[in-house]
Amino acid sequence: MPVLLPDTKDLIELIEHREPVEADVFARWLTDRGFQVALTFTNVSEFADTIRSTRDLLYVRSILQTLESLPCVYLREVTIEVEEIRRAIESFDRGEEPERPDPYVSRWDWTFTKWGERPPAEMIVNYRIAEMIFDLRGPDPRRSTRKHEALQAIATDRAVPRNQRLAPRQSLTTSLRKKIEFWELEPPKAGLDAFGKWIYADPSRCPGFRLAWELFHALVSNDSDALQESDVADNAHFPALPYVDDATLDRRMAGYCMSIAKRLGKANPTTDYSARIFRNLAEFMTAVDSRG
Repeated sequence: MPVLLPDTKDLIELIEHREPVEADVFARWLTDRGFQVALTFTNVSEFADTIRSTRDLLYVRSILQTLESLPCVYLREVTIEVEEIRRAIESFDRGEEPERPDPYVSRWDWTFTKWGERPPAEMIVNYRIAEMIFDLRGPDPRRSTRKHEALQAIATDRAVPRNQRLAPRQSLTTSLRKKIEFWELEPPKAGLDAFGKWIYADPSRCPGFRLAWELFHALVSNDSDALQESDVADNAHFPALPYVDDATLDRRMAGYCMSIAKRLGKANPTTDYSARIFRNLAEFMTAVDSRG
């Protein structure tokens, strides 16, 4: 069954502003065409943040229930990169091509569990998104810190003179090294340089990691493009794009993604995801209906 990964702004427009259609109309439209919506930690938590200041708790609950009434699946984007890299190291050591991880989980509270952990409320039956959001008790202050750190990382790399910046393959290898050390993964037996060269040669080997790295690299290179806080949320969904059939991104990020995907497709046609990227739900609906 095909899966749509919606951007937070599109969920807000749909649920709160009834654009491009009423939520129940969109739900029927999805069902009629066999589609499901992917709810992630990012799009649900960012959506919830926009209504946390509302004092009408019944309204907040109804909004979240409307969101959950869509035909949906739950996608844990936060562990895609570590799972891809772990599997790639094992396959590289065996001289094989890596298999992709399965990022789909059974419930929304699984979408924000750390790698290797289980949700603390796993045993609660019929635990709905509204209750999960209320139990989180307000915005996570660490998310604001992580956003600042992510934007600062781009700004720091932009400050390096262009003639002193690492070549793309070296930069990707450095990023792999940092992630392997952070997650305490067993490094590849043939060394990180050889592993980085192997990953760089075929973008299908760690497709989610590669897309996220390419976006970071593009944002660093395009230093005339002013950074925005929403860039962090958009970047969080980039690793998930190879694992869905369609996705919506804001206009600016969609432009980056389509450009990156078309370029990656020259190395491996399966990594050209440009046809699955849309700027809003209306554009997505029109495209699906035109497919026949």
